Amino acid sequence: MAKYNITANGNQLVITLIVTDQDFSPNIRTFKTPSIKLTPFTVKFMEDGFYKMALNLNEINEIGGVVPIDLNNAAQLIINLTETPSVEYNFDLTSPNWTLEGVTDKLSFINWLETRNNNVPNDLINIVINDFNFTGNRISCNMTADATLYDLSDLDLLNADKIGVVNGLEELHITGNLITEYNPYNSLPNTLMFLFLGGNKIEKFNPTNELPLSLIVIDFNRNLFDNLGYTNTELWANSQTSFTSSCNVRFALNTNSVTGTNLETILLTKNCTISP
Repeated sequence: MAKYNITANGNQLVITLIVTDQDFSPNIRTFKTPSIKLTPFTVKFMEDGFYKMALNLNEINEIGGVVPIDLNNAAQLIINLTETPSVEYNFDLTSPNWTLEGVTDKLSFINWLETRNNNVPNDLINIVINDFNFTGNRISCNMTADATLYDLSDLDLLNADKIGVVNGLEELHITGNLITEYNPYNSLPNTLMFLFLGGNKIEKFNPTNELPLSLIVIDFNRNLFDNLGYTNTELWANSQTSFTSSCNVRFALNTNSVTGTNLETILLTKNCTISP
């Protein structure tokens, strides 16, 4: 019985007939846009959606060097061969303002990181960018840098959870955007002293990672916290370790005042002062 090895060349699927004792002539089939369909007895192979061939389990020798145990396993091994591994990004921001900011490609993005001066000047240096993608209004990449000040204000961002890894950061400005929740993907650096989140649409604050104990200002001014939002923020406040120095937490001009809430009481036990 003829047996086949199934391998991949990039996203192409390659099916090679195993030749033993010259019983069969060499035979290689390459599928440039492959897809498969599992039937009760075979795996069907399609090119551009059109059926080309089928193999039963006994006809399959190895898939990517692995001997399948059944047809379901064979189908999954084939899918794994041709799937493009997903890239996990630490920077992922969507803004309609990139063109206005002069960002059109990787080089101009790096220049923007180094020189942006909106209300305060960025001072990023030693910037390393990998896996850069710029599609529509979205920039995604893996970014590391050194800086003391990083400004992402006034970009109409809906989300700012992934902003890269910035070592030595002391001030982070994300004011004047459209963010409803803020949950940093990476823990913020333990050098951070000022976190400005004012002028967004944040209704509650409940990050997965606790905030750096080095913070001395957390600015939630001009957001949308109401009484329910303050209640929903208590989970973070209760779990947050007390700040090393007195930390001023600002809640001016929100939907409701923080004064008299349980959140205010909890934050006062965390070495915080409150600006209602």
